[in-house]
Amino acid sequence: MPECLRYRGRLREICEGTADLPPEKIRWYQQRLNLADGSPGSQGLKDSGGEIKRNRKGGCGGCRKRKSALNRVANGLGNVVERFTRWTGIKRLVDARADARREKLAAELLADTEIIVKSFMRQDSLLRFVRSVRRFYPTLPIRVVDDSSKMTPDGEAVKAAQGVTWHSMPFDSGLPGGRNLAVRQSRAKYVVVCDDDYEFTTDTDLAALLLPLHASNIDLCGGLVRMDGKVAQNWCGRLSFQESRGKRTIRMRADRLVEEEIEGVRVYRTDITYNFFAARRAVLAAYPWDERYKITCEHLDSFLTWKMAGVRVAYTVDCVCNHVHSGDAAYQQKRKRNTSDLLLKKWQASGRTTAPITRFPGI
Repeated sequence: MPECLRYRGRLREICEGTADLPPEKIRWYQQRLNLADGSPGSQGLKDSGGEIKRNRKGGCGGCRKRKSALNRVANGLGNVVERFTRWTGIKRLVDARADARREKLAAELLADTEIIVKSFMRQDSLLRFVRSVRRFYPTLPIRVVDDSSKMTPDGEAVKAAQGVTWHSMPFDSGLPGGRNLAVRQSRAKYVVVCDDDYEFTTDTDLAALLLPLHASNIDLCGGLVRMDGKVAQNWCGRLSFQESRGKRTIRMRADRLVEEEIEGVRVYRTDITYNFFAARRAVLAAYPWDERYKITCEHLDSFLTWKMAGVRVAYTVDCVCNHVHSGDAAYQQKRKRNTSDLLLKKWQASGRTTAPITRFPGI
């Protein structure tokens, strides 16, 4: 019998309490292993309260790679080594060092990051957004571009808030123009693009957006947006043009997305994400938003532009924010303006379609 299988069998006997050892010795081993049951890797570790903790997909990316490599050397060897490192406490030390390294790197990346948000006729929502950011990121710079018709008390409160840089534009200058101004004025290496009716929560881990940019060739990484507390089922997937009977259609599909892990973050390579993403500021400066749009269709147009320019886009579910719909009747009237004709003419298309989406990967 291979050595690895004999050791794994020994571990199983200890976990099940059937090993040929004194009871106090078995209990000591079980406390050191801190396992849920005798099935190696079946239920993970227990926390201090006795509840089973399920490591996401079997632990961090480094653990899974190491275990897979060892299993290729000898069947079951990776499982044995992982159990041994947990038993001896080595794994906890390695995980603690990895966590400390990630936190240090995340802090360095956030130090060179700025949030940019374009606001229009929703300064009450903007104030709620800024307050939510400050709950979790007290010192992160926020750059606001506002083209509302008038300043409200909520707007004044945002303008006076610490760490907020305010830019005013002529009334109804448009979302693309405001974002382009924010990108031009920013000096950060990375920018996080948000809407003014977003809300940060305990699940808004901006490091999950920034780490893939730092550790790979990804230029833009979007997060998950929950619409009024529910999962949004739109604006994430692959873009393409379909030619049929002499007509060209813009298509978006959310299937065939493959998960990969970068610096412990689950990412999917896509062509379009939500309007909640971190990006290299230099890329957004090189390929700005089309200012002929006001608010609608600028989203699809910008990602089509970036796709054609070779901008590498990804999406992750490890960073989540909430989207709280708001806006009075006057705002909604402005929102309804349709610029589909401009979009179709620019891309020489006759229409656009979205494949039926029932569930995004990773959710």
